[in-house]
Amino acid sequence: MKITLILFFLFSWNLFSQDSIVVVSNSSHNFLYARVPNLIKIGFSKMDEPYYLNCNCEKITNMDSLGNLLPPHNFIVLPSNNLRTFIEIYNTSNQDTVLISEIEFYNIPLPDPGLYFGATDPEGFVYWKETRLFLKSNFYPINENYEYRILDWKVKIGNKEYSGNGNELTSEVQIQIKKLKENHKIEIEVRCTADDKKERIIRTFFRRAPDSWYSHPEEIPDEDGNYLRN
Repeated sequence: MKITLILFFLFSWNLFSQDSIVVVSNSSHNFLYARVPNLIKIGFSKMDEPYYLNCNCEKITNMDSLGNLLPPHNFIVLPSNNLRTFIEIYNTSNQDTVLISEIEFYNIPLPDPGLYFGATDPEGFVYWKETRLFLKSNFYPINENYEYRILDWKVKIGNKEYSGNGNELTSEVQIQIKKLKENHKIEIEVRCTADDKKERIIRTFFRRAPDSWYSHPEEIPDEDGNYLRN
């Protein structure tokens, strides 16, 4: 199956203007994430509208996930599992339709996200007052048109294991973290999904923050482990 995608800059010509320029970009440069919404932005130079797009992927729309219209020349593209996606841009003038651009993207799987504990980076220190887990893209760029969702989690502290659903940790887990000694390891595993419907297991660990952080939370350790004030 023919698949079409878009690069940063496309210099195209049509029957009406040999120096027409179409600029197509997306936050991921020359690739799209398969089975999730991708934002595409289109710019024109020396070319009159109207125009229309054709895409061999599953869906292309000018509305966001809430049904709101996007700004002019902004589109949401939902690629399939094919290796590539082609987007064609046509110019219509005087009842004639001319293909002015055909842009190709590679379709790649959505990467796994990183797990964060409160405001703490993966494998960093945690405060016992922090109660919320969340997932965030660890890769650049971050596409704002999809999100990761935590289905359930497991927390292992020593030989004990705790479990729950959603983003909030239970009060029992918080109490156990509070009892830990400084630098004690806290293992966390979450089961999550995203718009691509793929189920993921994310595993990482954090460490119990020093007691001094609770009385002076602005203190942070330097590269040598010494605590400094912001």
